[in-house]
Amino acid sequence: MASSSIVVCGVCESQHSTITAEFWCPECDEGLCSKCLNFHNASKALRYHGVISINNYKQLPQSIANISQFCSEHDRKFQNYCLQDESLCCPLCIQPNHDKCMGIISLEKVIENAKTSVLFESLYLNLKDIKINVKRVDKDRKQNLAEIKVQRQKFHDEIKQVRIKINEHIDSLEQRILRDLYAAEEKITSQIGDLLEKVAKITEKVDLLQTNIRAIKEYASDLQAFIGSKMIETEIQKHEKFMQSLFEDASLQKMDINCKINDKIFDLLSSITSIGLVSVKSSPPLVVMKTVKGKQVQTRSVPRAPPSAISDIRMKLQNNI
Repeated sequence: MASSSIVVCGVCESQHSTITAEFWCPECDEGLCSKCLNFHNASKALRYHGVISINNYKQLPQSIANISQFCSEHDRKFQNYCLQDESLCCPLCIQPNHDKCMGIISLEKVIENAKTSVLFESLYLNLKDIKINVKRVDKDRKQNLAEIKVQRQKFHDEIKQVRIKINEHIDSLEQRILRDLYAAEEKITSQIGDLLEKVAKITEKVDLLQTNIRAIKEYASDLQAFIGSKMIETEIQKHEKFMQSLFEDASLQKMDINCKINDKIFDLLSSITSIGLVSVKSSPPLVVMKTVKGKQVQTRSVPRAPPSAISDIRMKLQNNI
């Protein structure tokens, strides 16, 4: 969330007066006290700015609240967006940094539907899918752990029954096979435990992203919503990549303990060197990853830059100066 520290009125501060701000103007990128808000709303150039309360401003994620309306290099307000570089531009940025770029469009046009774009709906669906997959993986791994315990107990009991029928000569062999059995369980438990910790952390991160999206939707400016959605999209892609990797590597293979009792245990005890052999069997995952139907859904509200081939370039009058 945005910083909980006191925000001062930017207008009063410029006049060497420290007054606590009660409102925040994302367009002006500064706080306003009640008095300055009246002047702000009376100004023809400023009255349509989306002013919000300081309390609502503090609900924004810090990364979203830090998004500025102004170019840090030229201290001018961003007015354009470069499709080719996917970056914001102020009027002074275009000539030195984007003079050869194809597709410089009005920023106002780009962000006008930022909060209602398909991207937000796609982000919600992606987060929902991640949480569903996390729950499925969690349930599957815990169920596998329960099965491992049952299997271990089954073989443990079988080993003990065999032990009753033989003499003290196999005491050491019994201990050896039990150590192998518990070691196999411990190995699987450790592997699955590590994975469960990872998916638990993913759950926490996904919950935070969902909270951030709701805050952006309610309180962020259009520009903040636009940039914030792209930032959140990057985080989601990381989580999706991690979840996808679980299905591509051996992380979700069903683990079983196998213990085959040596048939020769009932033969001459002096010739027996082991009670059985403990092994771990892997089989394909039982859990299936859920993905959004029709993954071709558009996830960006900003059009792509036009082709750069010479034959595709067409001149179009933009402004008369």
